[in-house]
Amino acid sequence: MQNVRSWWQKVAARFGPVGRRPPSRRSFRLASGPADIAHATGERLEDRLLLTIDIAFDYRYDTNGFFNSQRQDVLEEAARIYEQRIDDRLTAIDPSASSNNWTAIFGNPGTGSEVRLSNLEVAADQIIVFVGSRPLSSLAIGGPGGSSASGVPAFVDDVLTRGQTGMKPNGTDDTDFGTWGGTITFSSNVNWHSDLNAPTPGQNDLFSVALHELGHVFGFGTSDSFSNLVNAGGQFTGAAASDAFGGAVPLHTDRAHFAENTTSTPPGTATIQETLMAPEITTGTRKQITTVDWAALSDMGWEVADVAAPLDFGDAPDSIAGTSTGNYQTRQADDGPSHVLRPGLKIGDSVDGDNGGQQNTSATADDSVGLADEDGVDASALIFVEGTAASIDVTVTNTTGSNATLYGWIDLNSDGVFSNGTESANVIVPSGTQGGTVALNFPSIPIKSAGETFARFRLSTDTSASLPTGAAADGEVEDHAVSILTAASAYDPLPLFTWSAIAGAVRYELEVDNLTAGTTQYLLQSHLSTNSFRPHEALPAGRYRWRYRAHTGSDFQAFSDYAYLTILETESRPFFTDPVANSIDSLPTFAWSPVVGATRYELWINGTNRPRVIHQAHLTNASFTPETGLTADRYTAWVRAFDDRGPLYSWSAPFAFELTESSSSVLTDPAASATDTTPTFGWLPTAVDDYTLRISNVSTGQNNIVIDRNLTGTSYTLPSSLPPGNYAATIQATGLNISSAVTFQVQEVANQAEWVAPSSDSENPLPVFNWAAVSGASRYEVWVNDVSRGVARVVHNSSLTDTTFTAPNPLPPGQYRAWVRAFNDDGSIGTWSAGQNFYVTEAVNTPTVWSPDKITDNGSPRFTWSHVGQATHYRVSFSYGLTGGTNPLPLTQTRVQNNVLQLDTPFVLGDYVVSVTAFDGDRMLGTAEKRFQITTTDDDVSVYSPSGRIDTTRPTFTWSTVSNATRYALWVNDITRDVDAIILDYNVASPVYTPAFALQPGEYQVWTRAYNGVEAVSDWSAGAKFSVTESADVPVITAPLPNITSSMPIITWTALTPNSAVQSWQVEVQQEASGQPVFELITGVTATSVQPTTPLPPGDYRVRVRGVNTANASLAWSDFHVFTVEAATSATLVSPLATIPATSGEVLFAWSTVQTAARYELWVNNITTGELKYIHETSVTDISFRPTSAMPAGNYRAWIRGIADDGTPSAWSAGVEFTVAVEA
Repeated sequence: MQNVRSWWQKVAARFGPVGRRPPSRRSFRLASGPADIAHATGERLEDRLLLTIDIAFDYRYDTNGFFNSQRQDVLEEAARIYEQRIDDRLTAIDPSASSNNWTAIFGNPGTGSEVRLSNLEVAADQIIVFVGSRPLSSLAIGGPGGSSASGVPAFVDDVLTRGQTGMKPNGTDDTDFGTWGGTITFSSNVNWHSDLNAPTPGQNDLFSVALHELGHVFGFGTSDSFSNLVNAGGQFTGAAASDAFGGAVPLHTDRAHFAENTTSTPPGTATIQETLMAPEITTGTRKQITTVDWAALSDMGWEVADVAAPLDFGDAPDSIAGTSTGNYQTRQADDGPSHVLRPGLKIGDSVDGDNGGQQNTSATADDSVGLADEDGVDASALIFVEGTAASIDVTVTNTTGSNATLYGWIDLNSDGVFSNGTESANVIVPSGTQGGTVALNFPSIPIKSAGETFARFRLSTDTSASLPTGAAADGEVEDHAVSILTAASAYDPLPLFTWSAIAGAVRYELEVDNLTAGTTQYLLQSHLSTNSFRPHEALPAGRYRWRYRAHTGSDFQAFSDYAYLTILETESRPFFTDPVANSIDSLPTFAWSPVVGATRYELWINGTNRPRVIHQAHLTNASFTPETGLTADRYTAWVRAFDDRGPLYSWSAPFAFELTESSSSVLTDPAASATDTTPTFGWLPTAVDDYTLRISNVSTGQNNIVIDRNLTGTSYTLPSSLPPGNYAATIQATGLNISSAVTFQVQEVANQAEWVAPSSDSENPLPVFNWAAVSGASRYEVWVNDVSRGVARVVHNSSLTDTTFTAPNPLPPGQYRAWVRAFNDDGSIGTWSAGQNFYVTEAVNTPTVWSPDKITDNGSPRFTWSHVGQATHYRVSFSYGLTGGTNPLPLTQTRVQNNVLQLDTPFVLGDYVVSVTAFDGDRMLGTAEKRFQITTTDDDVSVYSPSGRIDTTRPTFTWSTVSNATRYALWVNDITRDVDAIILDYNVASPVYTPAFALQPGEYQVWTRAYNGVEAVSDWSAGAKFSVTESADVPVITAPLPNITSSMPIITWTALTPNSAVQSWQVEVQQEASGQPVFELITGVTATSVQPTTPLPPGDYRVRVRGVNTANASLAWSDFHVFTVEAATSATLVSPLATIPATSGEVLFAWSTVQTAARYELWVNNITTGELKYIHETSVTDISFRPTSAMPAGNYRAWIRGIADDGTPSAWSAGVEFTVAVEA
């Protein structure tokens, strides 16, 4: 709470026998915040009902344009409060006679400089107040003006006393006060609440401050008649004020205000309030003139009329006499309901009287003046649905000693008449009820009564209140607006906003405020091409208001008036409200009635003979839009609601819909404005399954900035983000027309990043993160936690320059939470976004293959698929696509344990099909296929893997295939140990590379470059960072692949954390069937990889590894890793390795088994000496050969091939260059 206060010293200087200078003006202290400035005129707004005093505001010095019409209304209402009770007769100041002259002396409210205004005419009973604004250190400054006069004595007396006999021009014992007027200056640098309704938090109430400063104009703290009633103890001793307060009233130390916390009640109420003329006001509150304030004005000499017994009237619309639709009997002149206020009998928390003339079209007029006392019924209780019972809870108080009755009416037929019987209800309110709640139970709401109408409530001990009009002896009346909704619209969280088309409009803007949440512009669409809009995500249950405006191409027109809508929650099982029959497309938004108490929803959709086409189990909104387009089919959907304990109700009734094939190309999504920088485009299915998408940038005028061909299905998500702007897109099915353009807008946000995706359940283990572009951002940081396993930062990247990012490694099924934030060029950091929850789910039986992309230049792409809950392993096989091929395909991998596969050999260019089959033991669960094409790029090379956090210590590096490259260079730095070029190879033949040695845990960065011969054909790629992680308990074997042809595979495993104190490793290779060791235990291994020294013939094997710590204690074995060595169609040398020097005398040549070979031919050249066939063996029957004598140090090249029984040779292997070193 912020208090604002003021104080000053009283000055009442006199000069000359006929002059009076202006007393000091009084002020509230300033509250911080800018004020809205608008030009104002001095036009009188409306006539007021006066006793005698007429306060006239003069705006000629409002040179800063502070007083717009709304603020003038506030001043006029403040003046009305005084005019209704002050009954003095003030003589006119008429200087028309030539001998009479006078000067009004006051401070210019716009500048503060002194103004001397000659011969101002002041009518009888009129007080002129000059108003304006300027920056102040207080809220406002106000007080009476000064004067000087000459002429006949009667004229001078009129100027100085206005005919008040108790005011002595040259005396100090005044008992009365009269003034020609004065000035009030309002601060221009204050956050003002300039409305007749009660203020909102954080705003200073202009109405309250105007009342206060007018009190100073009337002499409070600024006149002798006030000062003469102040005793030496700093108390105001006026008889009326002392009687009202119960003794002398304490003053503030300035002796011009009542002391802080001096309280009284506004006349006719029991509401305790600090006096208006106390020196403070709390920001966000409103004050009225209290009984003590009025009494002090009386003590100062003003004729304050008695307050008649206050009456409370209704405020439903009543613009003309009689009744009609939207026109009720409300006003006193139209026999409206009235109640004499009586302590202890009220509806709600407060009640005040009014003048019987307050009414408006929203039944809120009573709250705009005086207390906001229409508080007996919550607005949410005044929304009803056709065909349902209407019950309204009303808060009431009755401590009168007699029973009272609460009567209520709802104008169900909207004829302007509150009818007894068919539209009424009543309930007894026993005496002793203090803020209790009673229920009015009305008849059922008739069908076809939907619309806006009104309700009236009357509480009284007088049975006259049983009629909706006329007077009652006591109590209160409240009128309220009521909404009656159809069942279809009441629970629809995707309302259709429609409005009349406007001639000349090129687009529209729609603005929706969530009144329940207090959020303005909850929904804003600024580029709508048609006069309707349906949201793509459910609006939460609550009350909304909305408006629209047209744009003519050059500027916006004025906004429409507000319209209101309410979305209700059901207390039973949900039912579907969307899609509607005429809006089924391939990316329909499914919506259903929100359910009271629901924390999540489960959605299930079947196609014809296709169960669970969509299954979402963790939806927090009452709507869902598929990530990928639906195909033409008949579908059935169900939904059910859950709270934290389980299902609330049963599944909804089935909702059937059909998506049919279109005979023309029709693009349906995206539409309107969104912050999605990689939008998903949806179109109607056709008989053709080949589409071309074209996107043009309307903002820049660039046509066809995107042309993506050969699209299949009914949707497509852009792989890279669009910059903020306006776009138009078309779709064309091959052989059909180009669709009409769909316009959409990519918006950016300020400061805090906002998530777009993921936001729901998906089987994709590589979720694509997408967020709104932040204005001025140069990079972004993404952080993802694994909520299910309690692991932080499973995905983390702080160097993202795009607004889309794909998880670098597959995520296991579970719940995750993601955050994103923006950075700009000067290093400023935006706040983290709100956390986004999403789920990676399991597939049932049949997996979905998610990667690679349909077209990729990654020569050795990673294959990922959804995790199948019951699967023990997967089989992954490859075949040629439509174009066919003759090159050997990668081996079928028969026992893949996880839902990801990274091959270590490249594909040649061409079309392929990958097939993934899930198994539960020997039982096949389901198979999925995906077509993909390996192509090349003319752009600079890009590194694809590894990325992010990986567990394998021998990662496979892959990058884009460059069109004319004959070789590549690979460069890897160890960032953790600050070692450059731990891998540096300028002769990598294909865009895939797996090091022969293990990397230590830590962070690395990799670059690659393409060459054609000796000429570089690309720049170095952007550096890609990755981290090799550690296992906490036991190692996990990551290589070899399940199916290989290498007879000497390099076995690789994860490192353990330093806490395990591993100093070496032991590796055991066994026959899978028998469990017998193949060779002796491999010991003393210090790295996290090892290559056996004995070749393995074709067969099934299993391997395990364990650590040995510094105390020579063996640690736990890893799980077995099963692999199969297969015979190949041609031989491949697997030893010696090109990257690891061989020791002279220990050189071992080993190769893969060839299916048809009876023997092998080995050819070795000594490159150092130039000797050809340094070794040439033609009849090796094993798959390895060890020279009988030590090979001299030097460089060599070796080849191997198989020879069949009939002498037919296989192809020579690729030559392997290696080095022989002399043992030190």
